[in-house]
Amino acid sequence: SRSEVLVSTGEINDLKVTEPDILLVMSQAAADTFVPKAKKSGVVLIDSTYVEDIPETKARVFAFPFSEEARSLGREAMANAIALGAIGSISLAISRRSLENTFKKTFTSPVREMNLQALDKGYKLGETETKE
Repeated sequence: SRSEVLVSTGEINDLKVTEPDILLVMSQAAADTFVPKAKKSGVVLIDSTYVEDIPETKARVFAFPFSEEARSLGREAMANAIALGAIGSISLAISRRSLENTFKKTFTSPVREMNLQALDKGYKLGETETKE
């Protein structure tokens, strides 16, 4: 599946992403299709659990085992929340506080706590890369 989010401080004239600034890739098929299209100054985050061959790109690439980490929390579905935490940590495109508040408003217990734990795990993964 594919999802696009457009964020801009100015007017958005085109509703299709052609060169993503931030790209999250969760499968080999998605990597093959979208990584070469990432903006040169962009950031690509890859789920290394399922992506072994990373196509060539000029963007900065970070590979994390999002799905494997999610399994350690008990649910592979938490991979998206972990990835979102890593995106927040690496790109600073959205504040941690905003993400946490959104999770608190969106999810009810016990799913809320699981997602917040996954988000924290993602931030920690991202911080290991940004400190180097």
